[in-house]
Amino acid sequence: MMTSAEKTTYKGALAAAMDSGAYIKFVEMHTEMRSEMEAHRQCMFIYWHRLLLVVFENMLRGQGSQYACVTVPYFNWIVASSRVTSGASTLVGV
Repeated sequence: MMTSAEKTTYKGALAAAMDSGAYIKFVEMHTEMRSEMEAHRQCMFIYWHRLLLVVFENMLRGQGSQYACVTVPYFNWIVASSRVTSGASTLVGV
């Protein structure tokens, strides 16, 4: 789980990336047809996305010194699915 301060910093980095136009470049790269074929329809799926996330994190960190320690949060599918399966949650991740 991210702390409140980590969430604020992450959201600030995303906002700065959107304002600078850097964020949309990642959206375009991920949805561009050639990238789509390489990213989703090949055995390199996991490796392609891991590299994309590393480069994305570095782009966020480059938005300002206040974002130097930003990391992309991950979704723990095992915890979320067990909470939904057990009835502890009606929404995934909540």
